[in-house]
Amino acid sequence: MDFSFKAAGGLIRPYQVRSEFLQIATLVQQRKPRVVVEVGTANGATLFAWCALADPQATIISIDLPGGVHGGGYAYWRTAIYKQFAQSGQRLLLLRADSHETETLLRLKKLLPPQGVDFLFIDGDHTYAGVKSDYEMYSPLLHPGGLIAFHDICLHPAKENCHVDKLWMEIRAQKPVTRELIENPAQGWAGIGVIEI
Repeated sequence: MDFSFKAAGGLIRPYQVRSEFLQIATLVQQRKPRVVVEVGTANGATLFAWCALADPQATIISIDLPGGVHGGGYAYWRTAIYKQFAQSGQRLLLLRADSHETETLLRLKKLLPPQGVDFLFIDGDHTYAGVKSDYEMYSPLLHPGGLIAFHDICLHPAKENCHVDKLWMEIRAQKPVTRELIENPAQGWAGIGVIEI
């Protein structure tokens, strides 16, 4: 956590509430996932954490749209930095693509091991349609017992067009195993929702 928040003057600093990030990181560390998919990478701190906490032989795949809304689209020069996050036995793949495109999903499927995804972190397009699309497209790739986490489930100011909270409320009403990682319900941003498939 300290490294991700402070390294190189905040070069990979996460857009996360520290206590919430620590809680999801602890869940990932306990499970040691062998296959991780992250939708939305931005500064790279969460990607760094998944690499550090996943199985030493894990496959970790990032999908991030250049120029994407809500903090996405890291500069190409960051690719060289992000590739250094992987442990020596891990396979880290960086897809600079639109997560909503069928072609991106097909590319991802070709890269995934047969056992499916253990951990899916959705933190890309935060519009209602965008996050719903990511959920509907990528959640079927998880195997039973896998985890999905959504960032920014707290109610945000209307001007930000962030409506992950709306989808989260719908999911929470349908799924029996959910967890909310929120430091302060009135904080006006962040919050992580977790479901077990």
